[in-house]
Amino acid sequence: MSRIPEQTISRIIETADIVEVISSRIELKKRGLNFWALCPFHDEKTPSFSVSPSKQIYSCFGGCGAKGGVANFLMQYDKIQFVEAIEKLANMYNIEIKLDEKSFQSRNIKSQLLEIYKITSNYYRNQIKKEINLEYFNYLLKRKINQEMIELYEIGCSNKNNEELLNLLRKNKFSAEAMKKSGLFINGKNGYFETFNSRVIFPIKNPAGEVIAFAGRVLDDNPKSRKFINSYDSPIYYKSKNLYGLDIAKNYINKEKNVFLVEGQWDVVRMHQSGFKNVVGIGGTSLTDLQATIIKQYTSNIFVLLDGDSAGKKAAIRSGYTLLKNSIDCKIICPPNNFDPDDWLLTETGKKELTKNIKNARSTIHFHFDNIDKSENNAINNFIEESINHIVEIKDPIFRELIAKSLSNIINVKQENILQSIENKLKPRPSFITKDKKEKMISSKDSINLIEDDLIRLCLSNEFDARKIIFKYMNKDWLISVIHRTIFDEIFIHLNSDYEIPIDLIINKTEDDGVRNKIIELYEDDSKFSPCKEMAIDCLIRFEKRVLKKDIQILRNKIKDTPADEINSIISQISNIEKNINELSLKYKNE
Repeated sequence: MSRIPEQTISRIIETADIVEVISSRIELKKRGLNFWALCPFHDEKTPSFSVSPSKQIYSCFGGCGAKGGVANFLMQYDKIQFVEAIEKLANMYNIEIKLDEKSFQSRNIKSQLLEIYKITSNYYRNQIKKEINLEYFNYLLKRKINQEMIELYEIGCSNKNNEELLNLLRKNKFSAEAMKKSGLFINGKNGYFETFNSRVIFPIKNPAGEVIAFAGRVLDDNPKSRKFINSYDSPIYYKSKNLYGLDIAKNYINKEKNVFLVEGQWDVVRMHQSGFKNVVGIGGTSLTDLQATIIKQYTSNIFVLLDGDSAGKKAAIRSGYTLLKNSIDCKIICPPNNFDPDDWLLTETGKKELTKNIKNARSTIHFHFDNIDKSENNAINNFIEESINHIVEIKDPIFRELIAKSLSNIINVKQENILQSIENKLKPRPSFITKDKKEKMISSKDSINLIEDDLIRLCLSNEFDARKIIFKYMNKDWLISVIHRTIFDEIFIHLNSDYEIPIDLIINKTEDDGVRNKIIELYEDDSKFSPCKEMAIDCLIRFEKRVLKKDIQILRNKIKDTPADEINSIISQISNIEKNINELSLKYKNE
């Protein structure tokens, strides 16, 4: 896979004007130094979405707290990946992208894995067209999967020829590490063999359409072999944050303004073939918070459609509560006669029944209530307790209250009683920490955040002398906060440069929302911050002093378990550290 060179990405981001790009999607109005609009990422009546032309960033000061740069906006608004956003910006500003065709050995593992999976997917896809593999193609036809779906979802197969794919990939000279992490081969007694051999293969793609994993299904239902096997998590694939078929479904979701969540590959393909093209697969029976977050970027109108048996109903309820926790009140559709969606749509009336059931779909709590055995002792009480425990997990207080009201209506219990029960569960448990100790802990935490915030502000500043001192003396391990350590990793290489830190590039390339928001928060909050070399030295001294004091505390704790004849040695170590603390300022005397 070809990569866009770093300098090209930097040039594109530097050229793109964030006001121009965002105003091509939403209406902006100038107010003071910035531009303002109703936030496009959550519902609001008063504009809280600010765009700074001087800093080339946007920030929502309302409910969602979205922050980012020009590429981040396109990623979130157009629901695309980083590379697609860069390509859109390049087209908008007529910048030619010359792809980097360096050897695979010089590329990172992620790039190699993407290319390995691309080659492998094409290999599997071509295999199903061969006469020798006719049984795999016939199996798909037997399951009434048509040629159009086979091609659209790029379904392939792998026979028992274990050498062919291995030799094909070896020709491309991928690194040993990348080949190992691909998970495509198992080292057995008789050499390497394919993980997915003798199976129908479904390539699993990310929203950008890149193959990142595979799922393989055997032709028979032999109880001695697993029906389905899936790729393990890798640097490019995390099952818990992937939705099968999203690359195909995303445009249909935008068009229909809703989505069907089904279990697996067969259901997705069958739904699409039957005309329900806005469909994605969970990849199992348990929807994760990450998957809920991803699908929420596309729509909050969700239909959960899992199997119609007892296990499927329970899975649908679990998925519904996961969506509730993420402020989505989905609708649940249950296939009749213990069917799964694939079986249901193969019946003569399946498509018509599903269309009818969309109108009659039940909310999560309604569906849960419908499916409890009301003849059991305490069934209603258990239902109420379980529902409230799930409602408590909803973070948005307004949405939480709306769902509480819904529960109240279903069980005919006063809303204030439900809310009181929720309030009781939300109250923090009694703590045995004394007030003085608690205040000390808060003070200590604030102190950590302040010093680490100051360090990052200095790193982001244009005070070259301050940055170079930090580059020379700062030890990353001195940072306690994971988020600050991640930011420091991102910007460390730029600290020794005589040029300005490419903050806009760093912001746009940062995938983690929390890290990006923290960078922007510190970048924005510079009104009372005057960086200089002396401030950097003071910051470094505070960091090192904190580490040395911790070392002293460890040694002091060690004394009580140390034999008497060794205590003097520990006291001597403590004395040396205290001396180092007193002389820390001398370390920077000649800077």
